[in-house]
Amino acid sequence: GLFGAEEQKTGDIYIDNDTGLYVVRTGGVHQSKTEAITSRIHFLLPVWDPALSTPDIHIWGGTDLDNGWPGVTMTSEGDGWYYYDITTTTTNYNIIISAVQSEVRKQSVTIVVNQGQDIYVTMGSTWNGNEFSVNITEIKP
Repeated sequence: GLFGAEEQKTGDIYIDNDTGLYVVRTGGVHQSKTEAITSRIHFLLPVWDPALSTPDIHIWGGTDLDNGWPGVTMTSEGDGWYYYDITTTTTNYNIIISAVQSEVRKQSVTIVVNQGQDIYVTMGSTWNGNEFSVNITEIKP
């Protein structure tokens, strides 16, 4: 089934190829795949002792986006980098990247992402409680 908590999921939804509909992973239904554009978010998990957990990404800000706090687990791409693909029709949206260290969740400031933008995020040097600043580039540092 799709959408919602495990006990509240709908049954399987079958869409015939002739309907012209496209369903994105976050639950949005669109008239064509061309309306939805994918962004890839990369995050470099710093090496700390004790170690941070695998990072999560929380996404919100569009009609087809809101994956709840703390979000979903990002996928390792090696060398400390993690990524997550976001497919949406929303022109810009918000993300927060977080990870747990010694049972305390550390999180980024809110990052605004433009539709179709691939970004590399590294932890900045400024902290406000458990919230950290970020450095963002479109080329891998």
